[in-house]
Amino acid sequence: METNVTSLVQPLREDGPLPLHRILARNVGRILGEHGLSRASLARAIGMSGPGLTMKLNGKRPVDLTDLELLAAALGVKPTDLLLPQMDSNHQPSD
Repeated sequence: METNVTSLVQPLREDGPLPLHRILARNVGRILGEHGLSRASLARAIGMSGPGLTMKLNGKRPVDLTDLELLAAALGVKPTDLLLPQMDSNHQPSD
């Protein structure tokens, strides 16, 4: 039996799952805050301009795997840590 691919894709809605760039931006912002770092210092550390990093985190430019690996290394986390929503004590996304 063949599966209709469109039935497997859930459209992104206000009440639906967060787009990955929003999860990435929130996690990067949280980690920067925990370490007292700025977005500009992170951009310099990964060899990117501040506006370039902002555009990627805002979803205006694509984030590729190299970007993800550079961000994770600069922040001292695993790439997957940047893509998973933070959960609250009820195991619900805290974003």
